[in-house]
Amino acid sequence: MFIDNDGAFYEFPPPDGLARNLRLLAGTKRFSRTFVAAIRSFDPTSLEAVFGEDLAGHPLLSPKALAGVRSRLELVRAAIASTSAEGRDAFP
Repeated sequence: MFIDNDGAFYEFPPPDGLARNLRLLAGTKRFSRTFVAAIRSFDPTSLEAVFGEDLAGHPLLSPKALAGVRSRLELVRAAIASTSAEGRDAFP
């Protein structure tokens, strides 16, 4: 299980925690179908909507933080694609 307890939503996630999470992701060889479907469902608009707004009606995440989330989302998508490209079934 991969949980980062909101560290992914900082404008600049802690480098040591991010490095650890990337190592764990690189070691993941299978992803559930539900997880893959959820990851594939996000586009820039829906991703921003997931986080919602703060009390003043502005996006909850800053543009920099949201860009970082998008970047890390692409890393997860690449890991899924790599698993499939290596001939392994990405699903249990």
